[in-house]
Amino acid sequence: MILGGIYFLACVLTAYALGQPTVNRTAERAALVALYDAVDGTSWLVSTHWMSASVDHCSGWFGVTCSETESAVIKIVLNLRGTLPCVHKATTDVFELE
Repeated sequence: MILGGIYFLACVLTAYALGQPTVNRTAERAALVALYDAVDGTSWLVSTHWMSASVDHCSGWFGVTCSETESAVIKIVLNLRGTLPCVHKATTDVFELE
């Protein structure tokens, strides 16, 4: 898990260095879905609103925090297990992953 986390953060930091002019909310949501699938989100004790098509990932998905100005994911706090996918193109603003 530690190596997976390091790999994921390296992807995020690489993408952050490259920068993106705007937030692609569809791509962010897809990246979060990939994360959910990769770390067995179905087994989470708390996964409130994850995978719900009717709930915005920034306003209702448990453990996801978004910036107020751009509505970009900046923090993901979950008890993660498994190998994290490299979803760097859509998660350039994530500053904290737990």
